[in-house]
Amino acid sequence: MKPSFALNFTDDAVVLLHRSGRGWIEVGQAHFAEPDFAESLAYLRSTALEISPKGFASKLLIPPSQILRMTVEVTATDKDMVRNEIAAALE
Repeated sequence: MKPSFALNFTDDAVVLLHRSGRGWIEVGQAHFAEPDFAESLAYLRSTALEISPKGFASKLLIPPSQILRMTVEVTATDKDMVRNEIAAALE
């Protein structure tokens, strides 16, 4: 199933997009710097539910600059210790 919505994460906002016959159409934005950011996100969600009242699936578009790729060498064999080593490397 192709999602009918997408959340595009830009450097300064979350942008809600809706798939149409002509491609993706912007529905709205919630800017991270807004004092009422949570309310703006809630409004985007309610707008999506108005467009698709039975619910919806959404894809996430994350800019490459926000994705961390790294190699972590793990020496532990115990599951919890492996997680601890990975967590420490991410810090």
